[in-house]
Amino acid sequence: MCTAGARSDCGCSGRRDGGWRVAAIDEITVLMRLRPAVDIGRVFLRRGPREQMSEDSLLYHGSQHARVERGLGRFHMKFLDSLLSALHGIERSNRDIRDAIRANTEAYKQQQQMPGSSGTTVQLQLPEAIATYYEPERNATLRNDKWKTVERIAVLSALVLSVLAALFTYRTLHQVTRQADVMEADTRPWVKVVEATLNEADALIFNPKQMPLFHGETLTRLAPRRPNPIMQVVVRATFRMRNIGKSVAQNISVFPEVFIEPPGEADAISKEQQAFCGQIAPGRLGPQNSWSALFPTDEFSVPLTATGWVYRGDTSKVNGVDCVDVVLIACVTYQNPRDYQTRVAYAIAPINSRLAKLGENLTKEEIRFIRDEHAEYAQ
Repeated sequence: MCTAGARSDCGCSGRRDGGWRVAAIDEITVLMRLRPAVDIGRVFLRRGPREQMSEDSLLYHGSQHARVERGLGRFHMKFLDSLLSALHGIERSNRDIRDAIRANTEAYKQQQQMPGSSGTTVQLQLPEAIATYYEPERNATLRNDKWKTVERIAVLSALVLSVLAALFTYRTLHQVTRQADVMEADTRPWVKVVEATLNEADALIFNPKQMPLFHGETLTRLAPRRPNPIMQVVVRATFRMRNIGKSVAQNISVFPEVFIEPPGEADAISKEQQAFCGQIAPGRLGPQNSWSALFPTDEFSVPLTATGWVYRGDTSKVNGVDCVDVVLIACVTYQNPRDYQTRVAYAIAPINSRLAKLGENLTKEEIRFIRDEHAEYAQ
């Protein structure tokens, strides 16, 4: 080990050896000088900032504090003051936490001692420092909850307003459509079947050997044919029509059918009329019996030969003779492509009976030709 007098003979650096010794001495000196300050801090922590220290203790520690202040300087004293302030804050926080734990423990004990208590409710209260720290976050959460509530209310209000707007639009559209229909009905053409008459000679013919062709009459074979008919039936009639509307009726066509009403079916005529007219109107089956234009109050007539079929189940026994109920159905369509339509039906029967004998032809003078008011229809 090198000595102070033999530094050059030891082969070591005196500056390096002396440097670490001086540094160690300086550190010990600083610690010794800090000890009075630490003692002062301990006294303050032990007795509290409000407790009075004795006069000798204050003189002793004050003199030590003055020595420390002279040895360390003003910067170190500020550091010690900050350290003491931090220690006081930690002590206060510990005291608050200890008081809170003690209060919660007492509340729990009182809850356990209460008779008839089936559950345990403990209300915890955070220290003031922790509550203050989380206060901005709690306020932000409350604000977010308020905005979420406002958003839900806004969405619900928008939904309700949308439904109300849809209902209002629907009602408005319905009213506009009704007004348009009323205006159209007031200005459109209306073709009415004013009269229908039977033609001369045989007006009702059963099972003709060949289809009769009469001069000036349009032969129509529009009645639907089902399997296994008994016989064919033919009716010859002329329809007279008039435009009672306020505008010109165009593309007028008349489509007739001979229908045998089955016994016991009260609504058979209306059903057949609806089915027949609904099928032939869109097709415009032929231009032979059409009229291009009919002005308001004008009339025109169309002579036709209509056909139909008799099937099993359509006949009724009257005094042992098979009889049938013959009906002439006609559909008048016009104003393509709107397809306005007028429907009529006429009952054909002998003068002295309601039913015609199957297979017995009748002339115009032998027939009662009656318009069926329950089959009137116009659209």
